[in-house]
Amino acid sequence: IRIQSHNKIISPEFHNYLNHSNARVRHEAVIAIRQLKDIKFVKHLRALAEKEKDRVVYYSVWGTLMDLCSDEELKNMVNEEIPGLKLAALLAILEKDNLPKELIERLCLNLVFTEGQDPEIVKIAMRRGKGKVEFEKRGRPLTVEGTINNEINSTVINPFSDIKASTKNSYSVDTLKVGKNIYSDRNYLFKEVPPILQNDIFIKTACNDAENSNNFQLTFNLRHPSTLYLIDDSRGEKLPDWAINQWKETDLIIVSSEGIKMNIYEKKFPAGKVKLGPNRQGVSARKGNYLIAAKPKLLNKKIEKTTIVSAIKYLPAAEAKKGEDLFMSKYGANCASCHQVSGKGNNHAPDLSDIGNRSDPRILAEAILNPSQSITEGFAAQMFEMKNGRIHTGILLQETGKEVKLAVTGGAIISISRENIINRKGLPISAMPAIFSEMLNPQELAHIIAYLLEQRKK
Repeated sequence: IRIQSHNKIISPEFHNYLNHSNARVRHEAVIAIRQLKDIKFVKHLRALAEKEKDRVVYYSVWGTLMDLCSDEELKNMVNEEIPGLKLAALLAILEKDNLPKELIERLCLNLVFTEGQDPEIVKIAMRRGKGKVEFEKRGRPLTVEGTINNEINSTVINPFSDIKASTKNSYSVDTLKVGKNIYSDRNYLFKEVPPILQNDIFIKTACNDAENSNNFQLTFNLRHPSTLYLIDDSRGEKLPDWAINQWKETDLIIVSSEGIKMNIYEKKFPAGKVKLGPNRQGVSARKGNYLIAAKPKLLNKKIEKTTIVSAIKYLPAAEAKKGEDLFMSKYGANCASCHQVSGKGNNHAPDLSDIGNRSDPRILAEAILNPSQSITEGFAAQMFEMKNGRIHTGILLQETGKEVKLAVTGGAIISISRENIINRKGLPISAMPAIFSEMLNPQELAHIIAYLLEQRKK
């Protein structure tokens, strides 16, 4: 398919590739048509849009229709009865943004109020029908639902399990951030949290246990080796006896909504069971109960070179759950800063929610270790040269008549004024950094591969 596209000589049976059972073949055929700008295939692309279920192929189909069809042709497609074709045309119109604002909004409102309309079409039309809204290029083509950020059920991994207090009061975990409740049984809130601890997981203890001076125990299991942080009410003037000379004092401080300062101490723990004592053991002054926060250690020292072969060798011993932690956590490979899996993570790079349906261990290992070897269409890096001499490189997320939004390494998003751009070009490299052969040991890479192989269409 690529040879035919390169030579610009298409066989009469080329359209049959669009009906191939392998989604990668269909995808390559659509890309070839887009590169050749061959309008005679529009009817075949229309037919494919009606039935295509693979999200990557569908993304390429509506993008190709956008390039090959006029605005008038796309408007007519929006009035078709078939949901897949209607949605493809709507996405193309919103992406091109050539039509007058009033016309686009009227078209979207008509779709919203059409009886029996497909729910996905209604969602997207409602976004634009309410007024001028930037249409986001990245993410799954069939949904407009955003990412749940900074919550326990998102990319923040929970290193704690089996938490038990001997008093049977309520203990739970939450993300450490300003505005969150400090205790499980009080309405005190975090007012100031050190940036280094923002969004880490902590054990939300019960303030009713603050007065215990003996016969109390808090136990929990650590899923990973971790640095634990003992967050202690400064009104106690000293640590409980069980913590003295065991925990290292830091210069970090947390402040509550009542103005109470809490000192922070740290200690490294291996994975496994942890036992802590009562809040006021040997402490005469009254104070609130202590809290425990954690930074898990997910990356370990390399003992051999990480290659495709070495990673696959460790695959039989790989654990998908450990792979998920490495994928999601900022303390691991942090893949979720760009990739989504089942709604978790950012959608700055290809969604991997069903990658297990269309890949194998070797392909995944190569994609992680050599990301520029095979770049998904639409996700190559772009470089922008600015009037002030600065260079910005990243993945194009959004583009309007006034600005461009880029996702850069680490998941950050920057906005660039179009009037300040003097040159832009696509780069033949992936925006994904080629750092994982150094960051991950072979077993850690195998864990991630095992996790990705489990991601399949339900």
